[in-house]
Amino acid sequence: MGKNYYAILPRGIEDGRNIIDNIYRQLCLINFLRGKHRLIPDFQFKKMTLSLLAEGQYKPVPVDFSGDELELLSLYVSDELAYLKKELKQLVKEHRLAVKSNNGPGLINQFANSFPTDFPEIKGKSLPVPCFARSNLFLYQQVIDKLPENPCWLEQLVQFYDFLTGENIAVTRLEPGDFLYDPAGNIKYLICYNHLTIKSDDRLILAHNLRSLARLLYQYYIEDTEKHQAKLFKQKWFEKIEGRLIEPLYFDGTSHPLYQNFQEIILDLKNQLTFSVNKKRIGVFLDVANIFSAMFTNLSRMEINFNQLLARVYGRGESRRIKKKIAVMFWPFYRDDRQREQKLSFLLTLKDYLQANGFVVIKAENKAAQAKTVVDGEVIDVDDVKLIEIMESSLQELDSILLLSGDRHFFDIIRKYEQNGKEVRVISISADSTYQQYPINFNHQYIDQYWQCIDFS
Repeated sequence: MGKNYYAILPRGIEDGRNIIDNIYRQLCLINFLRGKHRLIPDFQFKKMTLSLLAEGQYKPVPVDFSGDELELLSLYVSDELAYLKKELKQLVKEHRLAVKSNNGPGLINQFANSFPTDFPEIKGKSLPVPCFARSNLFLYQQVIDKLPENPCWLEQLVQFYDFLTGENIAVTRLEPGDFLYDPAGNIKYLICYNHLTIKSDDRLILAHNLRSLARLLYQYYIEDTEKHQAKLFKQKWFEKIEGRLIEPLYFDGTSHPLYQNFQEIILDLKNQLTFSVNKKRIGVFLDVANIFSAMFTNLSRMEINFNQLLARVYGRGESRRIKKKIAVMFWPFYRDDRQREQKLSFLLTLKDYLQANGFVVIKAENKAAQAKTVVDGEVIDVDDVKLIEIMESSLQELDSILLLSGDRHFFDIIRKYEQNGKEVRVISISADSTYQQYPINFNHQYIDQYWQCIDFS
């Protein structure tokens, strides 16, 4: 059973020094980040010894020791843990005091409530080791030849660095081998945590993480150059990254303007990526009620320039080749003539606006003033039901979809798209109106990240 699991050990513990402190910091960071991003695995904590790893029961990553090296490392662990006779909570208490005295109060305040509670006690040589299933996951060296033809990993990497920066986490020395990948070279999981550091002062984190990303991408580039005839260098979508990130930050010199933040890189990538435009079939699905309830009302309008938005999301070339743009609106029924006329006037204006932006507008009705209905015992809006039906029927027609909604009812259908190998993007209004699993499981953004595409009137 163990052979089907990866066991995550900190990188940089080969010399046997500070093993327990490295493992402690890794466990804290894992628990601090778990559930916040889709590149963080759903770990299981297993009680084991390093000698068990040496026997080949689990595949340890990112470190790659031989059996003899792991046996030697287990001796170091034994020496460090020899004095421990108490439960893990006492170890946590002792380490909190040590971390506080060695690293100042900022780190300890961040970690105070982040220590995991769902793994077994630690005694003797045993350690709590985070593990997860190895199914359909590949090490960096197994997919490096796929990366030049698949620019998606680069966008994933930039978005992940942007997420870490927002969490006040400084990235020290992440390497290409600190991630696991799927067969196509897309990044699946981060597997090295002890090279991340939570900072209480966030003023310098952005600049630090931009430089860290430049260093990481330079490592990709060097290895690709040495082993794969510089295929990455020949890709047009990599040229700006080299000129505006790697050269100025890694070599301290370039004629190109430096990227100021990760969003600039992401927007640049969206305009540069080449995904076989003529073959890629894109669908855009708009949940009108969810998106416009806060934006487009009788009192005020914040209109989205959808052409500009889609050009930023997909790049101008692909956005002009979108196969399907569907918006579903609930059409209420009122017995009162005056109330019906007022509502109808607003809905017709909204419908005209959406049609002018290229959407096919579908009406959803239930002969009532409210959209609520019951499906399989669950209360759901009829317009959501209609949009889900359309998305279901479009599954085989499309290669990529953009869902404009934060409603949780769409989770199953977009997961189905992803399970069928489709590219899925989600844009919603705000955290309050967004199902919490969207940012964790999908390529998700909030609309204010595209504020240039909104007309405030």
